[in-house]
Amino acid sequence: MRTRPLLPLLAAFVALAPALVLADADGDLDRAIAAKDKEKVVHSLAEVAAAGDAKAAASLLRVLPKLHELDMHKDLLAVLKGMKEEGVLKLADAAKHSAEADTRYLLVEGLALQGSPTAAKAVLEGLEDKEDKVILIAARSMRHVASQDVIEKLIARLEKAEKNPREASLCREINGALSSITGEALTFGLEWKGWWMSHKDGWKPRGSSEGGKPAKGESGSGDEPSGGQTVTRRLREERPADARTIERMTAQDVFVVKGRSDAVEKVLTAINVKHTVIQKTEIGKRDLDPKAILVLNCDGNGKQYDDYKVDIRPTVEGSRSPLMRDVFPATTWDAGSLSWLMCGRSHLIKVISPDVHVLIESRELGKRFPETPAVAVTFAWKDGKVQKPRAFTGNGSGGAAASNGTGARSGKDKDGGSCGGCVVHVLSHFKSQAEKTSGDKFALQQLLLNFFLEKQAANKAAAH
Repeated sequence: MRTRPLLPLLAAFVALAPALVLADADGDLDRAIAAKDKEKVVHSLAEVAAAGDAKAAASLLRVLPKLHELDMHKDLLAVLKGMKEEGVLKLADAAKHSAEADTRYLLVEGLALQGSPTAAKAVLEGLEDKEDKVILIAARSMRHVASQDVIEKLIARLEKAEKNPREASLCREINGALSSITGEALTFGLEWKGWWMSHKDGWKPRGSSEGGKPAKGESGSGDEPSGGQTVTRRLREERPADARTIERMTAQDVFVVKGRSDAVEKVLTAINVKHTVIQKTEIGKRDLDPKAILVLNCDGNGKQYDDYKVDIRPTVEGSRSPLMRDVFPATTWDAGSLSWLMCGRSHLIKVISPDVHVLIESRELGKRFPETPAVAVTFAWKDGKVQKPRAFTGNGSGGAAASNGTGARSGKDKDGGSCGGCVVHVLSHFKSQAEKTSGDKFALQQLLLNFFLEKQAANKAAAH
């Protein structure tokens, strides 16, 4: 009887072994997803993606649509960060051509963390995506892929965005990315272009991007009930330039008027915003700087009903406002809906003027009270009247409201009079949203920080 050589068979088995392991890991992953067992999904996903090659990337892309409900945003970013060049090529193609905007968003964000030249190219291409949220995350993520080419393309994109009222938030993101990359604190595309012309020769990246380190006096772990660490840590990690702006503010930049029903000053302390507390009787006696911010606590004396929760969502125009940056999750990778705890004494908002712009609304509130679905609104205010928004410039110097800016103003108008200012009015109380269980995931604190940042941008623009 003749015997066949074992060596070819052994070689064939060895060649098939990695494929068999991947197939088995794919099966484990599918079963974990079907069971909605997040812990097993994370483990199986790490096994599937371990090789970091094109097959691993294909397996990841295959299951991504099934992972939206498992709140795996950070886990998916960690997987994308570990991809090798072969896998990055396939993911970069999907970042450009996937039909699902949330997939393109995640891939652009993750590839920026991976950081290779191929990944950086995909992130740059994200600046021209057809969806606003993908463009915004591409701009924010640029600080992870710093290079001369990135700086030049960011400056060019900023100049383009400054001409488009709908891209106010993009202007903020690009300015933040440029500031993080260079260490400079400029505002206009023309300023950045002039700075770059005189610094381009010999410029090198400063190293790893800033952010992610606990501020003085903070541990960086755990969350206080007030959401202070949650919000400030997120700002440092994702918007380090904005975090530095907040840190530079002084107690004379924010004045809080005491009230009977709310205590915003406690929230400001928790999120490390310096401020001065005053009584209502002091307002008329103080010569407040027009560059300052006035926070009015609710002094409510309305009819008392039981507190109740309502769903909240951004309006279409609100979602484009710089005031709403990070207030709501940008994609479905962050699971969970947001709700708002309504105080029984709250006076509902009825919008009469077309120049009052609704940022946040509640369908549930609208069903109960059809004329008053608004939860947060903004408008320009001068001489006791709502004003039409001024022309928007994209960098904080204009006074456009909601859909094209924020209305934050400083200084004098062209006739030498006061420019007026921007008002943001929020239903219910800050203290009602200050617990982990409140349902808003500290959205109100983020809205407040954004308002402060827009005012600082307006002050800086007015100084030019």
